[in-house]
Parts: sequence; C-alpha cells; structure tokens
Amino acid sequence: MSRDVIKSHWPRLPGKLRAKWTKLTWEDVSYGEGDRAYLIGRLKDRYSLDDATATMRVAAFERLLS
Repeated sequence: MSRDVIKSHWPRLPGKLRAKWTKLTWEDVSYGEGDRAYLIGRLKDRYSLDDATATMRVAAFERLLS
C-alpha cells in the first residue's frame, strides 16, 4: 500500500480523523496536512501508544480509505 494514502485523501479526512480518534484536536488534524508520520506521533502522544501500535492503527485506517 502506498504511504501516500492519507495525503491523497487529505481534503476529506480531518473530520473523519476526529470522529475516529476523539482525543485529537482540530489543530492536530489540521497541522499535519496528511503527513502519516505526524499522525502516528499525535496518536502516540494523545493515546499513550507505543510506535508499533500507533502505526498499526494508522495502517488499519488507511485500509478503510482504499
């Protein structure tokens, strides 16, 4: 799967990201502009996840988009 999945769907994602992960702020989802690594970092911070878990959750979200 392309690492650009989030970036390619970005215009319609901020609301979906906030609906899925309610601890993310509007600033969190607006600032990253589709940067997968940034999203993983925000999930790690907001949900106290380790890197592998956050990466797995973002990958699962990406599968829903494609």
